[in-house]
Amino acid sequence: MIVDKIVIDEDGVKAFVNTLSPGAYKSVSSVDFAALDTHQLELVGIYGSKSEIASFFLANGYIDETTYALLLG
Repeated sequence: MIVDKIVIDEDGVKAFVNTLSPGAYKSVSSVDFAALDTHQLELVGIYGSKSEIASFFLANGYIDETTYALLLG
């Protein structure tokens, strides 16, 4: 079985969350989501193959064609 994975930059997520609400991010398994409730965020969770996820990102304008091509490698 082949499993496609998306790797998340934990340091980037920590910086982003703590910029919105200082101290809200302690670790990947310890985020104070209630502290983020004062901010309007649209979180999207997706599941699928690498190509499906890349297509989703492209279709929604999260990435450009160059990044799309790099993701599909």
